[in-house]
Amino acid sequence: MSGVTCYADLHIHIGRAGGRTVKVTASDDLTLPRIIEYVPRRKGLAILGIVDAASPLVQQEFVALIEEGMLTPVKGGGLAAADLLLVPAAEIELPHNACGSAHYLAYFPGLEEVKAFAAELKPFMTNPNLSTQLVRLTPGEAYDLAAACGGFLIPAHAFTPHKGVLGACAANLVEVFGERALIGLELGLSADTQMADTVSGLCELTFLTSSDAHSLAKIGREYMQFSLQELNFSSLEAALRRQGPNRVIANYGLAPKLGKYHRTYCPVCNTIFTDPHPVLFCPGCPQDKLVLGVWDRLQQIADQPSASPSHRPPYVYQVPLEMLPGLGPKSIQRLIDLVGPEKYVLNTAPYAELAQAIGRRGAEVIIAARSGALTLVPGGGGRYGRVRLH
Repeated sequence: MSGVTCYADLHIHIGRAGGRTVKVTASDDLTLPRIIEYVPRRKGLAILGIVDAASPLVQQEFVALIEEGMLTPVKGGGLAAADLLLVPAAEIELPHNACGSAHYLAYFPGLEEVKAFAAELKPFMTNPNLSTQLVRLTPGEAYDLAAACGGFLIPAHAFTPHKGVLGACAANLVEVFGERALIGLELGLSADTQMADTVSGLCELTFLTSSDAHSLAKIGREYMQFSLQELNFSSLEAALRRQGPNRVIANYGLAPKLGKYHRTYCPVCNTIFTDPHPVLFCPGCPQDKLVLGVWDRLQQIADQPSASPSHRPPYVYQVPLEMLPGLGPKSIQRLIDLVGPEKYVLNTAPYAELAQAIGRRGAEVIIAARSGALTLVPGGGGRYGRVRLH
């Protein structure tokens, strides 16, 4: 296949593989076979990054699916299941001096490459079967290992206070990676392009919008649109590097206020702050309990007005169907059955199609979300934001 326009979610976990837990906080039905069955029709995505492929349990399941004929290695990298391309990847946790640790994502063209990466990591970690394990290497060392194994490494959910490198560990990436050239970084659910482009050191990076899905339903709550020469890893990597005709066309992301770390939260007085200025402390409460918001942290480290470089694609805001008032599981299933995949329902489907499936009021809510006409109550401290009708 050549000259394809497609959609990708490059951060999807595996809950269980081979009957054993891989991601402790993920749903048990988040398995490779279920993902392959569920995603094309329900979500309309063509490329998925499976970020627990460094686990031997997941690797064994990949091999079993290849032997069963459900997956086929693709020339140029990736594994194909019908119209779906799976990209093996690994999320790992790396220490950063005395400031805690952060999460990173490493992507690879195939199983052999991710196995080689996992083998290099094994002496520096405790339990290789589990997802997102602490690896006793520096980010620079892990970057070099990923490159040596044929892949590339980027920061995951870079601005979050929980394991985001810029949210919790450093004010810039130079002090983390030195002069190593990163391809990009993952924004996370509580940030968008406009917010991230207030940091001048990020202007050359490609921003990734991915779901960090811990359940089937969460797949595709953020994703990217690509124009690729071919549906394979090589074209995907080239698009992220902005090489040749391969390009990121658009980022589709959660409206940042709905992210669960958007604003600062104080658990002592149970307050999510909505002040127009960044909140870096809570008057009268112990400061070691404060959960700094992504917006507040970016205000702290910003060094320029938001100024997107010319290569930056548009950022399209969306509110997941499950977060829209009045849309329950039955209504959402009717939309999928009668209208199409979630991304089509959210961003493209005409009002008449929506109304015919779920009625006028439900259709109006979807159109209002699409046009940015809904009131959003910001989230913080691990609590998602909320949608409020006018």
